[in-house]
Amino acid sequence: MVSESEFAVPVSEQLPVLLTGFAAYLDGRELAARTRTGYLDRVTQYLRWLAADDDHPEALADPCARDAAVVAWLVEADLAPRSVRTSLAALAMFHDWLGLGAPDAPRVTAELYTPRTLDHGEHRALLTAAAGGGPREYAMVVLTLDVGARAHELAALDVDDLDLTGWPGAITITPASGQSRTVAISAASRAALTAWLSHRHLRLLGRAHPTRALFVSRVGGRMGLRSVDRVIRAVGADAGLLLAPGTLRATAERRMLAGGVDPATVAARLGRARTQPDRAAVLLGQRPRRNRAALTDSEQLTLFGDITF
Repeated sequence: MVSESEFAVPVSEQLPVLLTGFAAYLDGRELAARTRTGYLDRVTQYLRWLAADDDHPEALADPCARDAAVVAWLVEADLAPRSVRTSLAALAMFHDWLGLGAPDAPRVTAELYTPRTLDHGEHRALLTAAAGGGPREYAMVVLTLDVGARAHELAALDVDDLDLTGWPGAITITPASGQSRTVAISAASRAALTAWLSHRHLRLLGRAHPTRALFVSRVGGRMGLRSVDRVIRAVGADAGLLLAPGTLRATAERRMLAGGVDPATVAARLGRARTQPDRAAVLLGQRPRRNRAALTDSEQLTLFGDITF
């Protein structure tokens, strides 16, 4: 824990210097150009996320905080298994360069692939707390539990993305990659969103240039990623639960898989390019496959170092 007497600089202020320094370090390593570019890209994504995050202020100063931040970022990024390994290799090299030491890869991987989900009692408690929080909170929670949207996807939703012409309706979700997907919503989501739209209309009434955002703040602007994250965490706290948007997404994923939905359909509904068999097995209480794809030579060296006998 960093005390008040210790000098600290926000990650947002360190970002340009850290990226420039790490890029120079990579240039001095015997790595393929593609590997250097890939590692710098992953570290850039992580540091930008960290700069916009309030929950991990000591991620670049404390090993435990480092591991917690890496897990949180990987959960939010929702990467395929091979991309997770590449990201861990890049972050291992970055943190070693920084002097903090590489993230605990086994611990990070174990936490990442054992996602927290809600049981029946927690599910009901969360919905009760969300209803008590108001129409916006209720709509956000119900929709996320239904379609498994990521936090940044909720923030990016516009009113025009919601199609209620059919029954029960559909919504078009656009992730950071820009590859939109249109998914059906449940009757429960339609009811929650219909109620919220009426309140949203009143909140924006009289504004000269009202936002097109589906979910708006109390002052009428679009909610950002951090605002969405805070709202969902706050609803969880009201229900006596420690959770994040990723918890709701994992709960939606488990429900679909347990209901017999084809894994490829689940992946498409969640906006993934491919299925994740190991994750699906863990969510269903099964043992994951043993034949994981092997790390590349550079990934092995980065994660485990040069081992001599």
